[in-house]
Amino acid sequence: YKRADGVTKIVEGLVIQERLNPRSFDRILYNADYLHLNQELLNELMTSQQDGNPAYSSCLLLQAMPMLVDENRAAAMRKVIEVILKNGEEDHLYKYLHHVYCLLSGNILEMNYDNPVLALPACTSALTYKQDYSLAIHLAAECSMVLSPADSIQQFRRYLQLAPPCDKRVHWAHYFLAILYSRQSEATKAEDHYRQAVEKEKKLLPTFKVGWAKEEARKALPEVTNQ
Repeated sequence: YKRADGVTKIVEGLVIQERLNPRSFDRILYNADYLHLNQELLNELMTSQQDGNPAYSSCLLLQAMPMLVDENRAAAMRKVIEVILKNGEEDHLYKYLHHVYCLLSGNILEMNYDNPVLALPACTSALTYKQDYSLAIHLAAECSMVLSPADSIQQFRRYLQLAPPCDKRVHWAHYFLAILYSRQSEATKAEDHYRQAVEKEKKLLPTFKVGWAKEEARKALPEVTNQ
């Protein structure tokens, strides 16, 4: 808790895992089954870092990650992006800027499920820094479900082409495709993706959450889910 080098390593590990959920960050950092860090000492270390310190952006990001999903967290993410862009390629997080934009996009999306298009600009920025980044494509597809279902289908299909078969969001993509195809009255495709989602879900670790997509798919396809 005296040097910020470790903060940089922790942040890099969390980014590589492609996590978005604030609750998972809090659990990993402070739960006794995970890193079990001293929150008070870690906060003291992070808040002591000044602009210009090599670990400054990492400290800002680690402070923002576990925050509740609201405008304050979005503002904190924007501050991280501002610092990284100011430092350029010398910043430790510059090579992960695509994921920081995804964190921002995910936060905005969760705040605005009734108007998800607000999260699209951050997705676009993520893809600017890493073309064909599967997580950004998945988020963009979620954002497009209401505004442009055809684009959303294309993006989810692209995500499935790019993501590893074991990716923790593959089952969500299949559930979302089941919903989208059912809305277009393409029952065969909808049922196929629902069944693929169920099969993928069986292979998930118990800690992974299925999310609301499964419930929406079940409502859209009662004749399949009741079998």
